[in-house]
Amino acid sequence: MQELWLDHNQLQHIPPEIGQLKKLSCLDISENRLEDLPEEIGGLVALTDLHLSQNVIESLPNGIGNLTKLTILKVDQNRLSMLNGNIGNCDHLQELILTENFLCELPVAIGNLVKLNNLNLDRNNLHKLPSEIGK
Repeated sequence: MQELWLDHNQLQHIPPEIGQLKKLSCLDISENRLEDLPEEIGGLVALTDLHLSQNVIESLPNGIGNLTKLTILKVDQNRLSMLNGNIGNCDHLQELILTENFLCELPVAIGNLVKLNNLNLDRNNLHKLPSEIGK
């Protein structure tokens, strides 16, 4: 399987077995009631597009850093209060959408995302930006 579209459902959790889909390139779980992601999400090593918009996710697991082929990550309209620093390992990210969360600050690892051409942070609670964002 290369694409999995689960948007517009009532899902609260994704089973850990999702990590076994090694060839998955696109995963859309937006517009659900998703509370979290399993650590095993890091097993999706071929993933390029991850859409998590309009859920109730409060944090991203450490496994997010294993998604090194990820080019698009949309986590807008969730409940993120902090962005996992492992996001800095996703060095192919071109688009990172974090609109409408509860972010107060960004990890310094945001500076590792040198291929980023679209970073949306509007409607958060940011107090400052790390100097590394200039990279």
